[in-house]
Amino acid sequence: MNFRYLFVLFSFAILAATPAFCDNNFDQAYFKKHLNTNIYSVDSDASAVVLFESAVISINFETDQFTQKETIHRIIKILKKDALDAADIKIFYPKEDFRNYIHNVKGTTYNLVGNEPVATQLVNKDLLKKKVSERTFSANFSLPNVKEGSIIDYTYEVVTELSSEVCTWDVQDEYPKLISTFKFIHPAELEYTAVTHVRGRQKQYSDEDDAMLGTDNFAYVKTSNTDGVKTFWVRRNISGVKEEPYVVNVKNEEERLDMQLTGVGRYFALKHYNNTWERINVQIWKEELLKKEITAANHFMDVTIDSIIKPSMTESEKSMAIFKYVRNNFKRNEKTYSFSRIDVKKTFNTHEGSSGDINALLTAMLLKAGVNAAPIIMSTTSNISASETFPVLDRINFMACAVYIDSSYILLDASNKNNNFGALPTYCYNGFAWILGDKGKGMNLTPDLLKDKTMYGVKIFGFTDSTAKLELTIKYGMISSPNIRKAWAGDKDKQKEDIQAIKNELPTDVVFSEPKVDNLNNPDTNLVIRLTCELSFDKKADNLYLNANMIKMFAKNPFKETKRKLPIEFPYQTEYAYFMTVVLPENMEPDSTYAPILINYDQDAINYKKLIGYYPSIHSLSVNTNLNIKTTFYGIDYYPSLREFFQKMIDADNQALVIKKKKG
Repeated sequence: MNFRYLFVLFSFAILAATPAFCDNNFDQAYFKKHLNTNIYSVDSDASAVVLFESAVISINFETDQFTQKETIHRIIKILKKDALDAADIKIFYPKEDFRNYIHNVKGTTYNLVGNEPVATQLVNKDLLKKKVSERTFSANFSLPNVKEGSIIDYTYEVVTELSSEVCTWDVQDEYPKLISTFKFIHPAELEYTAVTHVRGRQKQYSDEDDAMLGTDNFAYVKTSNTDGVKTFWVRRNISGVKEEPYVVNVKNEEERLDMQLTGVGRYFALKHYNNTWERINVQIWKEELLKKEITAANHFMDVTIDSIIKPSMTESEKSMAIFKYVRNNFKRNEKTYSFSRIDVKKTFNTHEGSSGDINALLTAMLLKAGVNAAPIIMSTTSNISASETFPVLDRINFMACAVYIDSSYILLDASNKNNNFGALPTYCYNGFAWILGDKGKGMNLTPDLLKDKTMYGVKIFGFTDSTAKLELTIKYGMISSPNIRKAWAGDKDKQKEDIQAIKNELPTDVVFSEPKVDNLNNPDTNLVIRLTCELSFDKKADNLYLNANMIKMFAKNPFKETKRKLPIEFPYQTEYAYFMTVVLPENMEPDSTYAPILINYDQDAINYKKLIGYYPSIHSLSVNTNLNIKTTFYGIDYYPSLREFFQKMIDADNQALVIKKKKG
């Protein structure tokens, strides 16, 4: 949203100064009570508990511009050592000048000495301000004398120019909260819409004091007059957010409330925007001139496009050729993009830009080549999913390219050299997305759209009386391959660590040759790891024991806890295929036959199969194992049975092969 435009619409109205917010009174008895409390029913195992939290955001119109003032107050009980960092506070804001600043910072640490609370005050000179990036500053401070059992109590105010159309209350956080309140105050000439991601129904009260005295887990009060609108919420007994395995986006499970600006004016002069995807489409595509940048003649790229494509190419071949050119020749920088700042020609000339800049250029080049392409905007898994029913602007944090060929979409992201054609990075599959255009169109990006197949091949041969050779080949799928390449590119030691983890799964006391990695720098094919080693065994023993699955699908049950709070989300459809061949000498044979193992779950939505066969004529023993996960989402009601399935599969994976030596 252009805030200069908002100023013009609003220039006829000026909001009177908003009243200051006053917290409840917290006296010595309050702190003494909680200093003597070490277990809270909201979470008996918590490392810290937020006893009280309040956030007040007021939008004001003064000195010819909008400002935002945020007042924060928190009281936290530190219960365990691993929560001591809760006393290290970091506040981020966009600038450091007379319009953007932090002030009124106060902090106190309470400790029990004898039977009475003793307070240690924060000294204002301990506030450290620094520039984090071109558009971000931070103010940091640490509460003094904090230890296990301490209570920290701090407040601060952040004043900034209004630069976002969304104000957020983060209801849920790492630590559980006894009570959290949020007050939002804005001019009557601005319309804000509340988008709640909070569990349970909210009860309405007519007075804030009554809402605070109530016992409802979620309640609110809304009042309005000619000066402005004030809405107050209170939420009680909020559990902390805990990490659990197989959650694609934990932010989708966290409670929060967003206040989004959706209108300016009053009564018959009220102008709506931001409240439908169609209006968002008009704003980004037309008003912010993204359409003009992408669909312009752009003759500066003619020579390049002519060198990339040939007239005989199909649309799919043109798309792949241009995608590879942009992916291989343009570097992503760390700058965030704004739709109104996208400059296709600048990106083309400098050969670098943000992810949005590069994908905008990709779209423009595809259109220039006659391919039906459009930008697609979305929320990644680092943010809460976009809502199909109501667009929240702060959730949109990524732009890619959608190509429409043969009645289906091919999705492209050329901003990383390890991305492959036809699939976005896994973090993009986070729910609803919007394809920009003259009309625009929504689509759902879910993990079910991705399928990955990883293949493990093991060959054991060349037996002597005490050794055998082992060759291992791992061919990663086209979804996992780019993820591994990116991890290795970002950490120089990660490749060695991952290969060592594979070695650790194989029998101990083996001698490895130098590992080989194929296609490391070729994102358009599978990443392959090859290992060879020599197994050793007791030549005097009558039997040789081998694990039927040298490489486990899952070494341990990923669902070790007996109970779970969050749904189970697999990041994509997955198939693991394991093939092992053991070429035995003539003096060895399996000790017994092995029955097939078939384990099905949820009507074959997940299945595990294992077949072991022996072929006497060629002295060959084979193991074929397959795990196929075709459904990516399960509610918590499925957890006990899903946990049981994985344990059965792991037990089957640990099956041993007994090979006996023939006598005589």
